Amino acid sequence: MYAIIESNNNEPYWHDFFYVEIMTGLRRGEICGIKWSDINFDDGTLCIRRSVGRSRGNGITVGETKTGAGVRKIIMPPSVQSLLERKRTEAINEWVFPHYMNPNEPLHPDSAYKKLKTLLKHAELPLIRFDEIKGYEGDVLIVHGTADKIVAKHYAEEAEGVYMAREQGSVQLHFIEGGKHMFSKKHDKIAIEYLEKFVRNDDR
Repeated sequence: MYAIIESNNNEPYWHDFFYVEIMTGLRRGEICGIKWSDINFDDGTLCIRRSVGRSRGNGITVGETKTGAGVRKIIMPPSVQSLLERKRTEAINEWVFPHYMNPNEPLHPDSAYKKLKTLLKHAELPLIRFDEIKGYEGDVLIVHGTADKIVAKHYAEEAEGVYMAREQGSVQLHFIEGGKHMFSKKHDKIAIEYLEKFVRNDDR
């Protein structure tokens, strides 16, 4: 995670996009579809109202989210809120991430995916799909909230089992009691402490 973020520190646009993706777990199309009117900085929430996708002829479509569940509201991690508050001072239109070539349109998720592949290549990291995690040989940290109603707790336990079965690399699984899919400020602090300890290699 840090390798991806650090690899595009000189490109604020992409640094911000991937930071939001990593810290919120939102789909790229959903991030591309965020408007400033979707954000409530007073209560720290973000409404997911739409998703950006591909239309015929490689155009852009803006429609319902992939789940089709309508509008959903998430609590922004404090670091994400701070980033977006800073970014808002430089806003040029209604889109949080306007397309860099055509600012009147939102960013296309395919553009973000291509950039991600480039960043991973420069950071010498593999492009890993969720169904390919068993092939990853590095150390792994999993932090999961016990009250997450979107990604069930057993998925984290199953992932831990996959990683434990490898011949190389360690895995740490930490559950945060009461933590939801989007951590509150209190739970965000706990998760960051686990992450910092993991990066320092305290237990490995």
